[in-house]
Amino acid sequence: MQSDQPRILIVAPNLLYGAPNPRSIRARRLADGLAGAGFDVEVVTFWSGQEPAQQRLGRARLLAITATNPLAGWAARPDGWGLRSRPRRILHRFKRAVRGDRDGLLPWRRAVLEALAERTAGEAPDVIYAIGVPTGALTAGEHLSDRLGKPLIVDLGDPWVAGGRAEKRERSRTMGAAAALVSTTAPLAAELGAAMRPGAETLVAPNGGELREREGSHDPPLFVHLGVINHPRVDPGPAYEVLGELHRAGRIEFRSHSSGWRAGFDDLPHPHLPMVPHAEALDLLAQSAAVVIFGNHNHTQIPSKTFETGCTETWALCVSELEDDPVVAELTRTGHAVRAANDRAAIRAAIEEILAREERGERPAPEPEFSWDARIEQIASLIERVGGDRKTGILAGE
Repeated sequence: MQSDQPRILIVAPNLLYGAPNPRSIRARRLADGLAGAGFDVEVVTFWSGQEPAQQRLGRARLLAITATNPLAGWAARPDGWGLRSRPRRILHRFKRAVRGDRDGLLPWRRAVLEALAERTAGEAPDVIYAIGVPTGALTAGEHLSDRLGKPLIVDLGDPWVAGGRAEKRERSRTMGAAAALVSTTAPLAAELGAAMRPGAETLVAPNGGELREREGSHDPPLFVHLGVINHPRVDPGPAYEVLGELHRAGRIEFRSHSSGWRAGFDDLPHPHLPMVPHAEALDLLAQSAAVVIFGNHNHTQIPSKTFETGCTETWALCVSELEDDPVVAELTRTGHAVRAANDRAAIRAAIEEILAREERGERPAPEPEFSWDARIEQIASLIERVGGDRKTGILAGE
């Protein structure tokens, strides 16, 4: 029996493994939000546990598919695929690259196709919505789209780097088949959109945040850094020196709940506290006077904390080396940014400006445009346009 609700199948294989990341958070929020907007949403993900996986994801249904090939458990094996020998790991990666299976998700993709092949035409989704990375989610979405004859929307927040010929063929095939692309920045959308077919739609829709007001005050004012400092970010050393000095002088409290892949991260002149769960990090962000955000030299990417900060009354101490830094541009538009060049004097002056604003009782206003509700509304509208030829006319509004 055909559902009265337009049906969306979200392909997101990494939901049940590891700490939340921007892509898995996006999949969860979109699934629940689109279900709340009136869509019949099912999320297909990877599962290798012994016990049955959960059956719901908020208001959406969850289809957890088990793949028997151990390489499909990529997200559960941060120790290098569970293979102790480095030569063996290199060999397996080479084999995956040759067959266009960088993420090791090919067995899972086959299992998904088999599971959905058993369904009737009336149970088929109206739109396939694939969220990457991993890019294996996108290729799985393309194969499902081709098998079911339904339109594909590709949602990708990172550049799609393809090494071997097989990977490049998969990328070209997937992007060429997509009816629409959703990306997080305009430069990335332009880069990815070059491979799409004429008439395919592109939507820039970054991650969102929760609109939050600051409750109470913290004495001394609390400054935080939350998340990862990886290599494309500017050198955090000067900011950590100044923030640490002001912390020791009692002018501010500086907490760094951070990890890093950047050279010299472990030698920064202020101790790092353990990373905190995402929900706890959002609470801490909303109650801080300021959050430190380091500029990124890669214009195709913008950290999710940009938009999470824009939904709060927290100032953004933006340490940047670029005149056209997209993070600074977004948070200047909303009134959250206090910009500093990456040198001690500029950073100290920016902190003093934030402290003066706090003393005067000034706070930036949360920006509704940055909220998850606004993002979901954008994407729901895109899905309606892409799936507008649904025979029942529900997506077309008939």
